[in-house]
Amino acid sequence: MTACLLVPTLAGGQAPNFQPSTLLNSNATTGIGSDYDPRICTDDLGNWIVAWDSDDDHAGAGTDSDIFMSRSTDSGLTWSPLTFLNSTAGSDIGIDRRVRIATDKSGNWVAVWTSNEALSGSGSDDDIFIARSTDNGGTWTAPALLNSAATGDTLVDLDPQVATDGTGNWVTVWRAGLSGMEDDIYVARSSDNGLTWTPQQLMHASFSSDATSEFAHEISVDDSGNWVVAWTSHDYPSFSEQDVFVSRSTDNGSTWGSPILLDASGDTSTVPSIGSTSLGRWAAVWVNAGFDIVVSRSNDGGENWLTPEVLTTSTYIPAPHTQVATDSSGNCVIVLAEPELHFFNSADHGVNWTAMGLLDPRSPTGASQANARVITDGNDNWISVWSSGEDYLGSGTDADIFVSTTSSLPPSVGIGGAWFTSLLTLSLGAVALVTIRQYRC
Repeated sequence: MTACLLVPTLAGGQAPNFQPSTLLNSNATTGIGSDYDPRICTDDLGNWIVAWDSDDDHAGAGTDSDIFMSRSTDSGLTWSPLTFLNSTAGSDIGIDRRVRIATDKSGNWVAVWTSNEALSGSGSDDDIFIARSTDNGGTWTAPALLNSAATGDTLVDLDPQVATDGTGNWVTVWRAGLSGMEDDIYVARSSDNGLTWTPQQLMHASFSSDATSEFAHEISVDDSGNWVVAWTSHDYPSFSEQDVFVSRSTDNGSTWGSPILLDASGDTSTVPSIGSTSLGRWAAVWVNAGFDIVVSRSNDGGENWLTPEVLTTSTYIPAPHTQVATDSSGNCVIVLAEPELHFFNSADHGVNWTAMGLLDPRSPTGASQANARVITDGNDNWISVWSSGEDYLGSGTDADIFVSTTSSLPPSVGIGGAWFTSLLTLSLGAVALVTIRQYRC
């Protein structure tokens, strides 16, 4: 799986100086299981959590996949020995995977993931599990079922995504469908920091009567209480192509506006990424069949969207994921993962780009890098994590979790928290600046 990210650069047009990568999971040299799909989140107060799924038989957990995690309180210089996020790891036999984490940056953390563990009569079909922490990941509640139909349906529930507005409201979206049939997007809401959740509901009633799949979804929220979900679908306008849609909620996920088709080009599009501004401005970015990066913008809180335009034409490694970020000096970097970590650097707001270079100073070869993620705490600290089967320091060729931090940090831009400026350079030469508050890690 290929990932494309944009991460901020140093002032003065230089690329960020990431340290040579190192192993994050403390059992890397002793474990023989595979560690995949790391997710990183921070509360901007010095607490960082990386969570991932692993089938390593660590501490007697067995070879079923469980949710592992590690914490840092020093901007990624050191990491705690790995521990289990799902407290039932030592006794369950189900497959726990695809964890997603979020924090309101006020001490509340929520982790959601997919599992086929038979919990409280849920059966062996995949369901959505949840755990909460109120001590920055030191302890977590026992896994609980989030999808209300878990004990009475046979739907396969997959790929949960969670976001919060930082004021107690949380929304989780996921896809579900009968095995071998089409998937639809479901929603559940919490107004008490994840303690209780509303019964699950289809995001749109029309999903129940269509014959195609909605998937590859992402959720985010802006400061004005506009929640936007972006996804790909076979449904509109035809089954033969994948198109990008968005839908907005202004009541914390209780109801959703009619789906808005962003990509009507007839070109297959996948994996949309969305971001919001403090001024009601949104951007949706995706990749078409030719691996071109395409962007559409909204200036009214996601209610209406402008005609998509090609942002860049792909000439390097195909990368179906794309996100954008920049610093106040106009520096921008694209990072591509698999087979190796690469980046492009721009010092003029994305108008011109340097040749592709390697991100990791160690320049590892012989193994693919995948599932790359990067995040900032808004205090000039940037951390990137990914999965790789590189045999590093005796870790073997099983997949492990690698981490790299910036050793020379960009200056503070005075915006605080997890605010940072994203930049989209359109094909017509226009520049759209997007300031994003990251409540969805």
